Amino acid sequence: MASQTKKFKVPSESEITLKNGFFREMQTKDLSEVYQLMKLHLSQFKMFPHYTQEDIGHLLLPKDKVVYTYVVESEIDEESKESKKTHKITDLVSFYRLPT
Repeated sequence: MASQTKKFKVPSESEITLKNGFFREMQTKDLSEVYQLMKLHLSQFKMFPHYTQEDIGHLLLPKDKVVYTYVVESEIDEESKESKKTHKITDLVSFYRLPT
């Protein structure tokens, strides 16, 4: 059992670094980008719910030991003379846990 625990241990950091960005818990500052991402995804379907930004915040912002939402914040190269890198939310995952 100890070998399996060691093999499947999850990193303890709050951010997990990916190739072009990182995976972290959603914060209030991400709400507008997550809202746009959700709107874009839902618009692919013929029938879909129309959420406001406040609705998305209510549904997805993390709530202690109940709602868990994580975003992938990717580094995007801006096409400018200074070649700055900006961060943009490109993906998200959310789930909930109800205590029993």
